[in-house]
Amino acid sequence: MMNKDMQIVVLDAMEALAEAMQRKAVVLSALDRDGDWDLNDQISTIFNLQEKFEEVLKRSKNVLGA
Repeated sequence: MMNKDMQIVVLDAMEALAEAMQRKAVVLSALDRDGDWDLNDQISTIFNLQEKFEEVLKRSKNVLGA
């Protein structure tokens, strides 16, 4: 397997982890809304950073032609 292929494999794995993190963030948000909303600002930041992370993964794959 060539280096570029391995980079794509790693980026695919990172995308899978990002999706798992997104699902966990949704659960955390639901738990927070059911409680005191004490993590509201942090959860908002998580969602914003998650979106940016997914965008950079997509751009990286585009650079590699994936």
